[in-house]
Amino acid sequence: MSENFADLFKDSQVSKQKIHYGMKVNAKIVGIDESSVFVDIGAKIDGYIEKTELIDVNGNFEYKIGDYIELYVVANKESEIRLSRALSGDASFNVVKDACERNITVSGKVKSAIKGGFEVIVMGKRAFCPISQIDMKKVENPEQYVGSVFNFKIKTFEEDSKNIIVSRQPILQQEQKEAIDKLVAQLKEVDVITGKVTKVSDIGAFVDLGSQLEGLIHISEISWTRINHASEVLKPGDLVTAKVLKVEHLENKRFPRISLSLKQLSLHPWDALGSKIKTGDVVKGKVTRCADFGAFVELLPGVEGLVHISEITGEKRIKKVTEIINTGDLVDAVVINVDCEQKRISLSIKALHKKDETPEVASETKPRRERSVSASDENDWRKFSKIETPGDDDDEDENPFSALRGKLNSK
Repeated sequence: MSENFADLFKDSQVSKQKIHYGMKVNAKIVGIDESSVFVDIGAKIDGYIEKTELIDVNGNFEYKIGDYIELYVVANKESEIRLSRALSGDASFNVVKDACERNITVSGKVKSAIKGGFEVIVMGKRAFCPISQIDMKKVENPEQYVGSVFNFKIKTFEEDSKNIIVSRQPILQQEQKEAIDKLVAQLKEVDVITGKVTKVSDIGAFVDLGSQLEGLIHISEISWTRINHASEVLKPGDLVTAKVLKVEHLENKRFPRISLSLKQLSLHPWDALGSKIKTGDVVKGKVTRCADFGAFVELLPGVEGLVHISEITGEKRIKKVTEIINTGDLVDAVVINVDCEQKRISLSIKALHKKDETPEVASETKPRRERSVSASDENDWRKFSKIETPGDDDDEDENPFSALRGKLNSK
């Protein structure tokens, strides 16, 4: 037992001796409190890192006990080992040179905005960061960066002239890649995601999913109702929850292409149609588009019927649908067929006109009341005889005095 303890003690001493300033370690999280994250790096004592260093660009702390993080040793004392995601504090030019050669992340404070970029203090040394390297986006107001502490990579180190050039972009690109990889991994496990609309156009709406990653809701996936522009339904700033249709990794592209759908989170209109529209119904709808063979009419949101060109009018033969109706017109029509399986509804406008004419035709063909007049004296009302038609209620016409009164008044 004592030998085992001796071996463990020896190993811990060896581990401790190997740890030095600037050393990169793969640290395992063993504890988390309000301000610090404690990690095991194989030393005699656990190291720690400030919790604020592990908060991402969105302000979230997403680590848990058991996770591993790559960190740098920035202080190695007998009572504590302090770690960081970047080297900080005063150091010699040899340490700066080593950081440059080994591509070690360093911490720097932006002291001032100068011509072409920024003066940055890195480990007590003056460095320069070009304005194009301070952020991923175009810098509109350089002064907003002054006073901030960022992580940098040393791109150039000239020992003779003490010239140090740093860049923040590699850090941001790596953080962005990690965030995107994590987000894409989550998209494989869920089928919906929430984001904010950033832009609308003819092709659809672009949605910010975080970490500069955007998804596209194609115009055909915004609404079951046919629309001409995404702005008819969405506007920049709208918060939307959409279904993830596809995640495509494209060659030579930093970001994957993410296709989203808004309409597929709601029931398909045809599935909810039921008996709302039946054969023989007279319906009203808006013409959504005209083709050579007919006109499409929206009867309900997402439900269209077709008026074939031969069913538009019976008055004359037409060569073009637009001779009678145009896109945007409101029309009445008769439903002549409903095929829910094929999602097709056939309509007829001319059948509606025939339907309107039916009562008049019926009245003309209805047996009419017959009157016979005596040939001897047609003006004598007593000579009138009539044949009553069942269901005829026109009492005034049947009264012989009415006819006689009309003849007397005319004299």
